[in-house]
Amino acid sequence: MGSLSSNNLILSGIIVGAILSAGISFLKFIANEQVSVVIFWLMGSFASKTWFEFFIVIIFLLTDFAVSMFSAKDIIMIGCHPYIPRFSQPSMEDFEKVENII
Repeated sequence: MGSLSSNNLILSGIIVGAILSAGISFLKFIANEQVSVVIFWLMGSFASKTWFEFFIVIIFLLTDFAVSMFSAKDIIMIGCHPYIPRFSQPSMEDFEKVENII
């Protein structure tokens, strides 16, 4: 089985990003007079939202932030995956490395 090198993965991400950017540019071209609406949508405008919807978004963001704070060690351990042999559990040494990183 082949494996993905980091260079191939990065180049694939750049290509996908360029294709999606071209698609968005095409949508802006088609929109003609409504380009400002599309641009505000791309920038994440809250102009058409109510305060209630805004606070719902804030609640979800705070919840996600709290969850990520408790799972930061697991996320860092995922980044250490290339150094852990396949189909094996992380050792105590791996967990100590994560503790030193934090």
